[in-house]
Amino acid sequence: MSYIYKYKLEPHKTQIRVDRDSHVLHAGAQGDDVFVWIKHAGKKADFDGNTILTFIAVPTGVEFDDDDFRFAGTVTNIDGWIVMHIFYDRTPLDITH
Repeated sequence: MSYIYKYKLEPHKTQIRVDRDSHVLHAGAQGDDVFVWIKHAGKKADFDGNTILTFIAVPTGVEFDDDDFRFAGTVTNIDGWIVMHIFYDRTPLDITH
């Protein structure tokens, strides 16, 4: 069984700890806030947190290093005059006990 959860992004960089099998579905705006929706194979309480997703917001026309980043979506503010492109990087953690 899968679940979809919504996470609020901070203006510059946000890190979210998820399972290896989690998938970023979409980035979008609700009001003045930017969110990402992530599909998980189980409930939040069951996550083992073996992966860090790092999200960045890049304005149109700004140079950035995108070597390890994947595109999640483009969002605009309510007035439509601010456009941000959301990218994320997936970093597996070595969690051994």
